[in-house]
Amino acid sequence: MTDTVNPGITGGCCQQTCQDSRPSPTGPIVSIFWFSLSLIAPEDAGTAKKYCRRGGGDLFVSAAPPVNSESPALAVIDGTLCQLTREGLRAGGHSPLASAVVEFRRGSLRYYVREHPFGILPGLPNLYCLDGAFRLQWMAEWPDANDPCAGILGEDGNTLVAVSSSGVIVRLDVISGRLLAVEHPIAAAS
Repeated sequence: MTDTVNPGITGGCCQQTCQDSRPSPTGPIVSIFWFSLSLIAPEDAGTAKKYCRRGGGDLFVSAAPPVNSESPALAVIDGTLCQLTREGLRAGGHSPLASAVVEFRRGSLRYYVREHPFGILPGLPNLYCLDGAFRLQWMAEWPDANDPCAGILGEDGNTLVAVSSSGVIVRLDVISGRLLAVEHPIAAAS
């Protein structure tokens, strides 16, 4: 037998190549049988006969390795945070609370979402947190309603770091969204 996809694939001591081309949705699948060599004591190596046997399972080889992503693919499509399938279709997601999702960042078992500040009711922050099932966990305790969140910088331990449109660094608790600290750019420069 020869292997047309991967010529030269051989198994164990038998130096035998195997192929089983079957049609599949992702292309031809080539089965390779694993062979094993029985153990021989060193003193019997010259006189003992070597035996090969086929292993129990098949190894599937395809042109592209399978993708095992533990985290789902996410994208902002038409202002909505969408979870995507492998084919790029929408599998679920989160509609914006007020305007349109502009930015999101994956955290520990959560997603931080920033919406466009225009269209949000006065006094409501444009930064909030969703759990893995896209349920609202908290809305940020934002220090100034007239200076909305302009970017999510990331997590630092149990702290979410964000920046306002005027450049103020805001630190929030990742569990509750409670305000922990505010760092003004002038104070940080000196």
